[in-house]
Amino acid sequence: MAYLLSPAAAVVVATFLLLVVPSVYGLIPHTDFTFRRRFVPARTSVLLHSAPATPDYEGRLPSDLSPASGENVEGEGSSTFVRPFRCGFSAIVGLPNAGKSTLLNALLSLRLSSTSRLPQTTRHAILGAVTSSEHATQILFLDTPGIIADPAYVLQEGMVNSVLRGMKGADVAILVTDVYGSDLPGTEWIEKLTIMGDRVVVVINKVDLVHDADAHDAENVLPLPILVQKWRALLPDCRAILPISAAAGSVDADPGLCALSDLLLASPSLSSSLRNIGRPLPGTYADPDALYIGVEDVLDFLPEGPPLYPEDTLTDRSERFVASEMVREGIFECLGAEVPYCCEARVLAFQMKRDKEGKNRIDVEAVIFVERESQVAIVVGKKGSMIKKVGIEARKLMEDFFECQIYLDLRVKVDKGWRKNENRLKDFGYM
Repeated sequence: MAYLLSPAAAVVVATFLLLVVPSVYGLIPHTDFTFRRRFVPARTSVLLHSAPATPDYEGRLPSDLSPASGENVEGEGSSTFVRPFRCGFSAIVGLPNAGKSTLLNALLSLRLSSTSRLPQTTRHAILGAVTSSEHATQILFLDTPGIIADPAYVLQEGMVNSVLRGMKGADVAILVTDVYGSDLPGTEWIEKLTIMGDRVVVVINKVDLVHDADAHDAENVLPLPILVQKWRALLPDCRAILPISAAAGSVDADPGLCALSDLLLASPSLSSSLRNIGRPLPGTYADPDALYIGVEDVLDFLPEGPPLYPEDTLTDRSERFVASEMVREGIFECLGAEVPYCCEARVLAFQMKRDKEGKNRIDVEAVIFVERESQVAIVVGKKGSMIKKVGIEARKLMEDFFECQIYLDLRVKVDKGWRKNENRLKDFGYM
């Protein structure tokens, strides 16, 4: 016996089938509000007040105070000028465990991207926005997965493609290396960076380990002069090679991070920031005779144009995504070297509430997917001890980020062979 639905009822049923059911099973992204953080309001043209005029190494006034840096509004030699707004993308690329996500977090002064001691923690390309009205600039950083030599399964192929897409659309590439001098796999990646010419900045991360005799693999740490010469030989046109310590956590805590930030923002204090690192090593700049570079040398890094995101945008990712990444980071922190790579975290529910005292609280319901039944026992642990440990770690990260109490409900399910299943990888946002 057939039943006919009225037009109104048919619309309701169709909406349920197209939106609600796929959402429950993770087939379409949830539409949370974009995360926002307050920045100084952006404008299309601003007044820049430069640092005090101080002589450089040869007694000249810094060139970043010259009219070439912008339109002088108070006469020749003035330190106040106007320039158009600039906005562009900067891809952060490099080998696994080089410190790319740590660098993004330091540039944002906020823990957005997941980090751990294990390589390949980052699987998605994660956008982080920095907007500065003081410098008339919006930089859209793209933290990419680590470059893998030979992808072993479909998930890793998707991660490599994510890096390629990030580089293709980038105005600037930041190549993150470390003090161990590891080489990029093959010649393909060096060739791609070479094509970008002087739109590449190489950073040598983990320089805090250079003088740390107790550091892990301290005997394999190479001297900075050798590393600078190595990358200058491989990428002769790159704009600069800077030593940094991303683990410092913010641009104010490390002179290398401060110089990198000022370089990308084309800050009037760029020259003094570079001096704070110390006298440049041979090969630091493309010009072997340069003692520093000024604003006029980096203004072309980002194209002129209005900001692509509101000035208070932190990332284009949703609350659910950020929470799921923190669950995954908890897995990497608490489990061994093998199991985390077989796990994927999905947030099924994310509800903001107020408790009886009127304080904010977020209820999060998440699922950890594993590939085999045997992995369930490992993730759960004896009497639930391991999943409790993962939950504590993830909840701590969420409470620091969301700045409120978190109630986290974690479960474990088997999704056989999800890393090799293209349909599931599409559901998880990897393809």
